[in-house]
Amino acid sequence: MAGGAAEGFSAAGAAATGADAAGRAHAAVAAADLRAAVAAGVLDERQASRLAALAEARSGRRAAIGPDEEPFELFRGMGEVFVALGVALLGAGVWLWALASGVGETAPQLAAISAAWIAAEYLTRRRRMALPSLLLAFGVAAPAAGVAGTAALNWMFEATPPGELGRMFEDGSAARIVFGAGCAGGVLGAGLFHLRFRLPFALFLMAVAGFGAVMTLAGMFDPMRLSQGGVRLADLFDLGAGAAGLATLGYGLAVFAAAMAFDTADPHRVTRLNLCAFWLHLVAAAAIVNTLAVSVVGLGAPWGQAGLGLAVLAMTVVALVIDRRSFLTASLAWLWVLARATVGDGVGPLPQAAALVALGGFIVAIGSGWARLRAGLMDMLPDFPGKDRLPPWAGGLDDRRTDRTGETR
Repeated sequence: MAGGAAEGFSAAGAAATGADAAGRAHAAVAAADLRAAVAAGVLDERQASRLAALAEARSGRRAAIGPDEEPFELFRGMGEVFVALGVALLGAGVWLWALASGVGETAPQLAAISAAWIAAEYLTRRRRMALPSLLLAFGVAAPAAGVAGTAALNWMFEATPPGELGRMFEDGSAARIVFGAGCAGGVLGAGLFHLRFRLPFALFLMAVAGFGAVMTLAGMFDPMRLSQGGVRLADLFDLGAGAAGLATLGYGLAVFAAAMAFDTADPHRVTRLNLCAFWLHLVAAAAIVNTLAVSVVGLGAPWGQAGLGLAVLAMTVVALVIDRRSFLTASLAWLWVLARATVGDGVGPLPQAAALVALGGFIVAIGSGWARLRAGLMDMLPDFPGKDRLPPWAGGLDDRRTDRTGETR
């Protein structure tokens, strides 16, 4: 899954001369060697990152990753898409076969888990296929959630008196127990998959399932009432609505801390740790952005609009500092809300067109000028703990020292 880092590593010395082109080719070979060394167990992820930093410093190149790149790889070619299609069909066939056999209510889930795990031993562990591995991870985590939820439901039927059980279904506590158990099962399934196959996407599944478990523990997430309109989704994120908003914000910050631990361990983004951080940042940003945005929008105009603008600005600054466009992606929906509020809610297509132009212009400006904006921001900010462990930037890279171990200082 770290294959997307090859493009970033090989782009480090991008220039027009033939000598620079040769240097880029050499860097690409070095990146491939690093990945092979990690896969063979010769180096671990941290050692590979430190070696990449040392090689960069000795070669005089600006960065191991181009300033306009954020390594990410969903699939490597149509071959993987073809295999992924086969994986989906295989999983559906195993599920239907187990369901038709009538050997037990959890048989389809257990059969799907077994089939996905066996396929992952070859496609993920040996072949390192990206897209099929994503499907296989989901094929383990989702059925694991189903098994845990079914087990919780069966336990309630066996251990709860009929009258009490009816009350639990009426007040939604039964749905919360089943949903919470399912989320815990999803965390366990995805966690075991990650431990075995070291697939970064499995951390994303763990984080999503963990979010559901945290919301269930907060006592606000009721699937039954949600489906009936008794609970608004905004209630899950509003800091003024109760414990759910605090739980969401706290969980988002915890996932963000975990993502930053991966990021700072691989500032040059040449190893698997980069993708671990990428997937965790998506979950962290969604939790943090939605909590802040829903809470300030609830204040009403004009303070709500001003607060939303400040929240989006803060998220943009954080995304630039940590060099994660994926962290800013979660703000796009709220950028649309802010753009609509800015141009007005008049009748007709013109206000919507103006909002789209404003939103698109902002994204294009940020995206195309990302490297320059980040370099200016990082040079302007004073030194703070961990700044030297963030990805390199154009202005401050030459002043950063590399010691004999390859650690960037």
